[in-house]
Amino acid sequence: MLLYDEFTGSTLNTAIWVANKGSGTTITQSGGNLNITVPAAVDAWVDLYSKQAFPVGTTFEARVYVSGGQWYDHKGIGFADKKIKYDCGLNQTEAEAAMWRGQDEANETETAITGQSCYTQSLGNYSAKWMKLKVVRKSNTQVDFTVDGAVRTHTAYISSWSLPVRFSVMTYSSAPSNSISIKIDWVKVTQP
Repeated sequence: MLLYDEFTGSTLNTAIWVANKGSGTTITQSGGNLNITVPAAVDAWVDLYSKQAFPVGTTFEARVYVSGGQWYDHKGIGFADKKIKYDCGLNQTEAEAAMWRGQDEANETETAITGQSCYTQSLGNYSAKWMKLKVVRKSNTQVDFTVDGAVRTHTAYISSWSLPVRFSVMTYSSAPSNSISIKIDWVKVTQP
């Protein structure tokens, strides 16, 4: 086990995590969950990431609750070098990634490398619910994503970088209709 957190206690373990936020976002910990809430406001965001970066050959798993997809609502959960923006591949956004994306109303998986367009594979619209996410960085040529038991494989734009685990949320220059929430029950990173 390379990383494991069940979010017990009342404060975030800052030996493991770095939390940055803006525009009224809250991050609280209670009842065995880490609770992230981003208001229905313009340019609100949160970026929670592990201090440790993990190489190819590692697996990220988490049980998370995500609020339903809506326009101007962007979520990223998995491995990434930077916080997400409204579209991948733009300045100040994740350049190296293997993550689940809630991109507006679309439920997607993403792999990205610096200097290349990101690759996404749509899994369809999504509603608010608890999900079990798994990202397996199998090699420099393959990443497997499991979302609630459904497996998707990416073989394009696969990062070879060591990457931190990241929970990243942002709104857009237009506000979403409702606040955005992510609850994290547990997260772990393993290496066979």
